[in-house]
Amino acid sequence: MKSLIIYSSLHQGNTRTIAEKMAAELKADIYNVRDILGKSIEEYGLIGLGSGIYHGNFNEDIMRLGENLKNKNLFLFSTSGSGNENYNDCFAETLRLKKNRVIGSFSCKGYNTYGIFKYVGGKCKNHPNKADIEEAVDFVKNLEGNKPRMRYFFL
Repeated sequence: MKSLIIYSSLHQGNTRTIAEKMAAELKADIYNVRDILGKSIEEYGLIGLGSGIYHGNFNEDIMRLGENLKNKNLFLFSTSGSGNENYNDCFAETLRLKKNRVIGSFSCKGYNTYGIFKYVGGKCKNHPNKADIEEAVDFVKNLEGNKPRMRYFFL
């Protein structure tokens, strides 16, 4: 199956680093979201969408692209100052409403100098680190065969 990774990495290159490692593992084509506009993505059986998190959301260009996808196998990945995977959930639901199959979600910490953090030298300065990158590679290895990667919550 042919794979594609589309990412947005605006500030520190955190998401680009993760996207490049995932693409290498999947032997996937990789594009910055600004460079994919106007190109056909119909030939791809698996598409990864990645972004830094801005005010709790994916980059608007990635979200706009995602909202135009239908009937695709997708996975999401993000980097943020907290590494909270819950940031991916709202976007995943939007994609599912468009009849896409979201088969996995990954998030890790990323160096953040946005807003007030620039005055204190940033947050999560050494991320993504080697362990974060290894987890990202392991994540995409587990996507083989399009087996959904599930998270379980206990109340």
